Amino acid sequence: MGHYNGAMRRKSLFIIAVVAVLALAGCGRSPAPQLMGRQCVVLGWFEKKPLAEAVLKEISQGTNAQVALAKAARAHPEQVLVSRKCLDVTQLDPRVYKALVGVKLGAASGVFRLRDGWAIAVRTTDRFFAKARDLLRSRACIKAEQLLMKDLSLNPTRWQAWHMLGLCRAATGRFKLAIEAYEKARAWSGDSPVVLNDEASALLAMGKLAPALGLYRRAVRAAPNNPVFLNNYASALLAAREQLELAETMACKATRIDPQQSAYWDTLGRIQAARGEHLKAVGSFARALRLGPRWPELEQRLIESVLRMDEDKLALFGKCSPTPQGTSAVSASSSKASSPSPTPSTSSAAVARVRPKTKASCYVQVSTVRAYARAAKILRRFRARGYPGKVERWVDSKGRVWFRVLIGPYPKRILAAGAARAFRKSGLARDYVVLCRP
Repeated sequence: MGHYNGAMRRKSLFIIAVVAVLALAGCGRSPAPQLMGRQCVVLGWFEKKPLAEAVLKEISQGTNAQVALAKAARAHPEQVLVSRKCLDVTQLDPRVYKALVGVKLGAASGVFRLRDGWAIAVRTTDRFFAKARDLLRSRACIKAEQLLMKDLSLNPTRWQAWHMLGLCRAATGRFKLAIEAYEKARAWSGDSPVVLNDEASALLAMGKLAPALGLYRRAVRAAPNNPVFLNNYASALLAAREQLELAETMACKATRIDPQQSAYWDTLGRIQAARGEHLKAVGSFARALRLGPRWPELEQRLIESVLRMDEDKLALFGKCSPTPQGTSAVSASSSKASSPSPTPSTSSAAVARVRPKTKASCYVQVSTVRAYARAAKILRRFRARGYPGKVERWVDSKGRVWFRVLIGPYPKRILAAGAARAFRKSGLARDYVVLCRP
C-alpha cells in the first residue's frame, strides 16, 4: 500500500512538472492580434508561384512591398495583377485575412494560395490620405502636405497622393517641388491627363511655355472633351502667341461643352481680340460678364475691343431706328427737299478721311529693372493674362542701362489709366506710370 502511494505521488509530481514546463515554454508569447474594423490591403496575385517567391525575396532585401508588386505587374502584365481595396474584415477573403494576421502596417505577408494562383498581401491604411484630402479642400495645404508624406511612406505607388502633394506645393508657390511630385504621379498613373494638365499649369507659372504646351497637348489628346483641358491649352497657346486659330478652336469647343463657365468665354474673347476679331471678342466678353463676377480686367478688355473695332462694325451697334409708321410722306419729302444734296466735300467718304483711325500710342509702365531676364519674366506674367506688351531698353543720365516693361498699346490715355488701375486692383502691379507718345 505504501509502495502504491509512493508511485502515485511520483506520477503526480511528474504531471505537475510537465504542465509547468509547457507553461514556461509559452511564457512571453501572446496570441497574434486579430484584425478588426476596416482594413486596407494591396493584393498582388501571381499566376505562378516562383514569380511570387522572387518578388517576396526582393521585398525581404529591402524593396518597398508595393513598389516590388507594381514593378512585377508592369514587367509581367499577363501573369501579375495588383489591386488596392479597403473593406470591413467581414468582407475579406478568409485566406487573405489569415495571411494578414500579425502583419504590421506597410509590411507584406508570405506567399499563399488564392484563386488558382498565388498571392502576397500588403497591409496599409488610407486614413492619412483621407484627412489630407479634406484639409486640401479647406486650403490647409501645410497640414495636408504633412499627412500626405505619411501616407506616401506607406503607399509610395499611390499616384493620387503624389498628385495632391503637387497641388499643395503649387498652391503655396513652390512650383519646382510641385513638378517633382507631379512627375511621380505621372510615373505611377501612366500619364493621367489630370496630372498632365496640372503639371503643365505649374510649368506655365514658371514661364516655361514650350514644355507646358507639350503637356497640355497630351492632356487634350487623352481627354478631348474635357473643357478644363481645352481651355487651358487654348490659354497657353495665346500666351505663346502660337497657332491662334487652333487656340480659338479649342476655346470654342470648351464653351460648347460647358457654356456656363465665365472663364471659358473670357479665354475665347482674348484669343479673338488677339486675332483682330473684335466684334466676336465683344460678344465673348459680354457673355463672360453675364455669367461670372465683373472683374475690372474683363470690363477693360471689353472696352478695348469696342474701341478697336472698325467703323462699319461699330455701326452695327449705332443704327438709327426705322421711320415710325404713320409719319406722312409729305414731311419726309419736304425735309428731303429742304436739305441740300450732299456734295463730295461732305460725303461719308470725305468724313472718313477727315477722321483718320487713331493710332495706339499709350502704354502702362509696370516695372523698370536692370536685368532683361527679370523684365521678360514680368512681361510673360501679363501676357499669360492676355495683355500685350513689350520690353524697352533705355539709358539714364548716369549711363546705366534699364529695361522697362510696357503694357499696351492703348489708343487713349484714359484707357491706359483704366487698365493701370485694374492691374493695381488685381495685384498684377503695385506702381505704374502711363506713357503716351505722339
